[in-house]
Amino acid sequence: MGLPMMDTEFVWDGTYYEASTCGAGVPCVTERHASDGPYVAEWCGLRGSRTIDSIGAPQCIEGGGRRCVSVPFDFPARSPRTTSF
Repeated sequence: MGLPMMDTEFVWDGTYYEASTCGAGVPCVTERHASDGPYVAEWCGLRGSRTIDSIGAPQCIEGGGRRCVSVPFDFPARSPRTTSF
């Protein structure tokens, strides 16, 4: 599904999920919490345009390739980090 992204805010509380097994080898995930320290966030997006498909759902039409930006930060953060493409 294609969604326009103009301005986006993401707040991370340090929670992440690790794949594991539960009981008799049943796949599951375990909630974890990140240790304090330096991290790098990577944001990626595709440039393009949107169209509406035959059932009314928005679809992306790629037109400029994938673009990513990496932003170093400390957790817990002392102040917000911002970036742009």
